[in-house]
This record gives sequence, structure tokens and C-alpha cells, in this order.
Amino acid sequence: MASAAKRREWREHPNARGHMALMLLHFHDGFLEASEALVAAAEARASAASLRRHFSPLSSSLHHHHSIEEAVLFPLLCELSGSGNTDSLEADHVELHAAIEGVKTALAGDSSDEHRARIAVFDEVLRRHLAAEEDFSVPLMLSLSASELQRRLHH
Repeated sequence: MASAAKRREWREHPNARGHMALMLLHFHDGFLEASEALVAAAEARASAASLRRHFSPLSSSLHHHHSIEEAVLFPLLCELSGSGNTDSLEADHVELHAAIEGVKTALAGDSSDEHRARIAVFDEVLRRHLAAEEDFSVPLMLSLSASELQRRLHH
């Protein structure tokens, strides 16, 4: 996740009020909170069934979030950045999907050590990806007013 100072700066940006960039940060905060709860449950040696109940909504939400980013947000970010390149963020999505599958595989078994290990990998990949995505996306998004961003996303 981006530093607290960066996030504060983004939230205080002149374009921030009602901006989709803040919604993105809010979603990311929710993913991180859910991942922290999952890690804590795994560290407490919760059952596989309990961990699956924690993980299922998180993995499903991430899937939908990534689908929207790749279909709607990333093309605009490519245009705004001038680089035409969100390949590293899309590669992160692939890596995160693999980590999600690793957790699902581990949770099909009863090894709490494997649960903790796979969940730790997932959490690390998620945190790294969200930080990179925020550092790239939020400044570009805030370069447009909230209404201009909405208009360009829907064209």
C-alpha cells in the first residue's frame, strides 16, 4: 500500500472530492483488511472450513475488481500515462490469481502449516500489487476531475 503521507496527499488533492480514485483506495483498504483477518485466522490455526469462509468472498471480490480494471480502467490509464503499458499490473493480476489458487488448493487440505504458508504468500503478493497499482493509477486518475474521469471511462 502507498505510504500514509502519499495517501493523505491524494485525499487532499483538489480533484479528490467525489473522485473514483478515492473509491479505488477504499476498495483496496477493504481487500487489505480482509487479508489481514485471513492471516490472523490462519495464524490462530482456524479450521480449513473457517478459512474458506473468510477467503471465498475476498477472492471473488478480487476477481470482479480485476476484471473491471482490465476492461475499463487500464485502457484509460495507458492513454493518460502516454506509455500505453499496464503490462506489469496485468502480470500482477496473473500472479495474484496463482496465489489465490494456491490458497484454495491448500484449504482443500487440513495442514494448518500449509494454510499459513499459502495465505502468507497471497497476502504478500496482494500488498505488493496494491501498492504498485496505487502508485501508478491514483496520480493519473487525479490528473482529471471526477466528472472528466467518469466521462472518459464511459466512452
